[in-house]
Amino acid sequence: VVHVGFENKVLKESGFGHLVPSSENTPILGCIWSSRVFPGLQSKKQELLTFMVKSDYQGDVESLIDSSLNNQLQITQKPLFLESFDIQQAINQPIIGHSNVIQNLENSFKKFSPNIYLLGGAYYGVSLGDCINHSHKTACDFFDSLSL
Repeated sequence: VVHVGFENKVLKESGFGHLVPSSENTPILGCIWSSRVFPGLQSKKQELLTFMVKSDYQGDVESLIDSSLNNQLQITQKPLFLESFDIQQAINQPIIGHSNVIQNLENSFKKFSPNIYLLGGAYYGVSLGDCINHSHKTACDFFDSLSL
């Protein structure tokens, strides 16, 4: 993860970030336009971007980000700061057959107790939307199972 801060607004597009297709053959996975998603993180004049870089990248991070800023976002201004953090296993990578494993686990739980539910990003998707949707579905299922 690489945080890049700018003294002034530098993004020309609207939105909250971008993903980089694997066909572009770059270690950059995507970028969250953090100042758009979390506007209270910095002053209204500043811009903060958070790049996701493949964990096996061994090159110069500053050059990689500079290239991405130029090529993907058409930003030529030098950042106020650039800070990188090595976060291992930040997003889980389900194995082949993950859905079957989870279904078997849930079936085993149901035999033991009908009111045990699996929740979280490790089971049905890592995005916030996935977690919210599955939590809502699970809450509805739980309340439907109650004898009121």
